[in-house]
Parts: sequence; structure tokens; C-alpha cells
Amino acid sequence: MAAEKQIPIGRFIFWAATVVVLAVAPWAIATAYVTSSGMVADGVVTAKREAILFSEGDAWERIREVTYRYKPLDEPYERTESQQVNDALFMRLRVGSPVRVRYSPWRPLRFVKNWGSFLDGSSAVARLGFGLEAARDLAAVLAVLFAGFLGWLAYRARSKALGVVAAFIAGAAFPVVLLAVVALLGVPVLFLASRRKPGEGYGLLLLALIIASAAVVYWRIPRPSRLPPGPVRSTMAVASQVHSINEIWTSMPNKNGGDAGGQQIGQTFQAVDLEFTPEGSLDSMHAVDFVDTGSVPGLRQGSLVRINYSAAEPRTIEIPGATSIYVQAALVSLGKLAGIVAIVATFFLWLSGVLSRKATFFLNPRNFAMRIPRERLEQQLSNFPAGDPRRQALEAYLRTSKERLPAEPGYGRNKDDSV
Repeated sequence: MAAEKQIPIGRFIFWAATVVVLAVAPWAIATAYVTSSGMVADGVVTAKREAILFSEGDAWERIREVTYRYKPLDEPYERTESQQVNDALFMRLRVGSPVRVRYSPWRPLRFVKNWGSFLDGSSAVARLGFGLEAARDLAAVLAVLFAGFLGWLAYRARSKALGVVAAFIAGAAFPVVLLAVVALLGVPVLFLASRRKPGEGYGLLLLALIIASAAVVYWRIPRPSRLPPGPVRSTMAVASQVHSINEIWTSMPNKNGGDAGGQQIGQTFQAVDLEFTPEGSLDSMHAVDFVDTGSVPGLRQGSLVRINYSAAEPRTIEIPGATSIYVQAALVSLGKLAGIVAIVATFFLWLSGVLSRKATFFLNPRNFAMRIPRERLEQQLSNFPAGDPRRQALEAYLRTSKERLPAEPGYGRNKDDSV
């Protein structure tokens, strides 16, 4: 017996890791070079900018950019650069604050933004603009890779439970794909199996699949943040942007204007960019909240909105009186859509099974012969001479199928056959 063919997972992991290393290596080498061997000069912050960028759907990104000026020791003129920083450094710096700038001894590298020069002590990840949206993308990639690893383990261990866990981890990263697979494949297969083999647990598996899928989808629907335990402050904020949303699970458009993707939902809600100055702070900050359309009277761009915010985490806010019924409405809308798709898929899967069984029966020569009366088959013997392979096959069939033919008068029985 030939050995079972194994999936070359080791080779796949090797080449995937190689691609990642080759993509990251130039940036990592340049960062390590400037950090370890770079020259340091005094600089000054000339500008700060914080902004919220919305996509066509529910995705959004925060920009925290600091512009600074410094003079390299080996150049006659000052240079002005800008970079993104993390929240702690952004709040600490002010326009006019002195800073230390680390820059590359190799002059051509200084022309590469965020590689050749940067604020000393700043986060390398933040310099790349690695914000909320990038974190979501990275989490999705890591989830898919981990799900693939679990899937490989499930294949090697022949573990269905581990395979289901892997599928749901991947589905959590891409809820649209999870809904499609559950509606088109999971529900129809388990429902038909529960009808054909009642009492074998397929009905319970179907119920568990529906509940688990609904939980994952509900968890992935964007919702307002909740204030953490601790002191809460109240103030007035300016609605810098009011963004209407009827599509969730979108992504930020790329530099070439790529499609944001996403899934349509039945109820529109709003994302609000609120700008305010926390107590004890000299600079204003931006926070984002999600609310039902119309739940905040007079909400529009430029309007004043009363908010509550956490004293420990000022960017975590809530709007008193605002509602978020859209979360439940979105779950119901997606559930209805998935249910309709599942019903249609179940019908076509059942119909294809029926047609397949009918086609198999009618296309089987033996079944076709069984529908011909025995008298007619015996009459066909005279059409073939003795020794003809066709006569021999027909005689063999009549000898072996006599006891298996339907016991109905005039159908597959000889006149002299006793009852």
C-alpha cells in the first residue's frame, strides 16, 4: 500500500517566513544601524498634528504626527522632518519642545523618511504609522496563520474538534467568510445529515454551529467603548466629523484608492470624531464614538456635544443618552441574510442529492435491465448466435438475477414460476 501523501507544511512555513524576513529585513537593518551607530543632534518640535481618518465604512485610523527641525553636524543647513509617534510621546511634546534627533552617518539614508532620521527614543513601530487599522490587519494575518497551524495539527491528528477551532479562529479574522461558509456549507450539510441520521448528534452540532457563529459575528460588530472603572470627568467636545456608516468590516483604502470591501447592514449608524481638552492638559485630543443615527439631538459637524471621559484613559469616552441599538440590528440583518442563503443552499444540496441518486440508478445498466420484463430479455437471446459474448452475458444475467427480480406478476418472472 502506498504511503499516504503528506501536506508539505514545513516547506510552506519556510517560504512564508522567508518572504516575511526579506520584506522586513531592509527596514530592520536600517533601524538597527541608525540606533546603534547613528549620530545625535539637538532639534526642536515645530508642529504637531492629530487627525482621525475614516474609510467608506466603519474602519478608521488615528494620525499622531510630530514635525521637528535639526541640523546634522556634517551639513550646512537645517533639515525638517516629520514622523508619527505613540500617544505617550505625542502628549508629552509641545511645539517648541527640545528633542534629540538620531540620524544616519551615511547621508543617502537620511532621505528615506523614518529610516534615516527619527526622534531619539521614539517607537519604531509607531514611526511606520502602525496604528489601529494596521494592528487589526496584523491581528487578522496572525489569526489566519495560527488557524492554518491548528488546521495542520488537526489534519495530522485526525482531530475534527481541532479543525473546527481552527476554522472559527480564521472566521473571527474574516467574519464575512465565516458567514458565507456556515450558510453555504455548514448549515446545509449538518441539517441534511440530521434528517438522514437522526439521533447521531448532527442536530446538536448544527445548533452549536449557529450559536458559535452568531457569537463571533456579534463580537466583531463595531460598538461604542465602555468607560473603565475609576474617576470620570465631563466636558464639552466639538464634533469634528460625523461619519454615516451602513457597511461594516471595511478596511482603510490603500494609497491607490483600492476598494474598502465590507458587508452591508440593515441600519445606518454614525461614527463621531470628537475633539476636546481633558482637565489638566494643554493640548486638545480626539476620540471616536459610535452611536445610533438620531440618538444625539442636533449632532452634526461643528456642533458641541457633552461627553464623559475616563480620567485615567481620556481617549475612552461616552456620550450621555446616546444609544447603540444598531449592534443588535446588524446582527439580526446579517442573521436573516445568512438564513436565506442557508435555506437556498440546503434546497439545492438536497435536490442535487436526489438527482444524483436518480441519475446513478437510471444510468446503471443493471438497474436498467431490471426494469425490462424477463420475457422480453429471453426473447432477445434468439437475436444472438451461440457463442456470441452478448448472448453469454445475457444468459449469465438471467441465471444470476432470477431471485433478485421484483416478485410482481408479469414483471421479471417466468410464466411457469411458482408463487
